[in-house]
Amino acid sequence: IGTGQSLNVTGTVTGVVADGTPTGNVILTSGNWNSGQTFLDSNGDYSVSIPPNSLSVGTDTLTASYSGDATYLSATGTASVTVTQSSFTLSSNPASLTVSPGATIGNTTAISVTPSNGFTGTVNLSCAFTTNAANDPATCGVSPSSENITSASPAVPTLSIHTTEASTASNERK
Repeated sequence: IGTGQSLNVTGTVTGVVADGTPTGNVILTSGNWNSGQTFLDSNGDYSVSIPPNSLSVGTDTLTASYSGDATYLSATGTASVTVTQSSFTLSSNPASLTVSPGATIGNTTAISVTPSNGFTGTVNLSCAFTTNAANDPATCGVSPSSENITSASPAVPTLSIHTTEASTASNERK
């Protein structure tokens, strides 16, 4: 799972059929995270939801600790889960722009902000442009400049580059 994703863990505590279904509760732990008591249902089943960003990146060991009851002794079981860092990628279409001085068309590109591994959150975008000609200062902007990623769908803001009309300097004396 990704750090930005929740994890639902289900399990069943079983015993000897003749002695009935176990009762009591299970506590699920991993590192510093603890589910608190989760009571078994009438079939001995339990379900725990681990919130996003609760587990460490890497391989985590989940430990289910059964409390025991009047018939069954306490017990533990373990399972491993691999957690990857949530992130996002940026791409553009078209990938490059050539903008003529003063252009009002062909001076934009769509930027895709694509989440991966369950990434959610705000991505702030900005741009900087270095111009080679002092008489043709270029500027750029991204709209919107902030994207709130809430699902696996990419956000698609627009990058625009603006230049001034070409001009000619004159050294004429009057």
